[in-house]
Amino acid sequence: MNKLCRFVLAVMLWCLAFGLYAQDNIASVGFSRPSGGVGFRGGVFGIPNLLLDQFLFEYPEISGQTFAFEFRSYGSRGTRSTVTRVYSFEYSSVEGEGPWREEETHHRKYGIGEATQFSFTVTFLLNIFPSWTVHPYIGGGLGIGKAAFWAEGSYTEPTSGYIIKESYNESLIVPVLHIPIGITATLGDRTELRLEGGFKNGFYFGGAIAYLF
Repeated sequence: MNKLCRFVLAVMLWCLAFGLYAQDNIASVGFSRPSGGVGFRGGVFGIPNLLLDQFLFEYPEISGQTFAFEFRSYGSRGTRSTVTRVYSFEYSSVEGEGPWREEETHHRKYGIGEATQFSFTVTFLLNIFPSWTVHPYIGGGLGIGKAAFWAEGSYTEPTSGYIIKESYNESLIVPVLHIPIGITATLGDRTELRLEGGFKNGFYFGGAIAYLF
């Protein structure tokens, strides 16, 4: 388990512990149904070949991760509302090592590459059977992000035998399309857990936890 995975697990466990502690200690105050919440989501992330094909002709297998801080807004029925709004700040990255080339006519190089994305999105979740403690949902959202692509590699020039090193670096502002699907569960009055997958300029799958207020 790498450092990022340990960090994600530690934050989720901390949020869960805090949510349960807060739930036990503020229940007597008499809160109404939650109108919002703050949470953390983490998981694995991958960029689809369709997007990578716009920048590279050949590239190795890639793997990545993502984590986000979220603000959630509910309707008048709290977590039993039909629609939930999610405002998300997210960082995603993927990397790979192996053969790659930018254009078909370029030399085939061996190297390492990385793609990262910072994004802000507003997503609407349609809760299916929201009165259930555990229920599914689907959603859709839009946002804006900054994507960066970096790679470097080397190859042997066939005529001279020299080792040539090359690099690729590109950064741009991109629109972000978010299509989530998942299952959510409410623990007591103040803690919400989600198992979610979907597309956000790349495919992701992971878990989330939120403290409700």
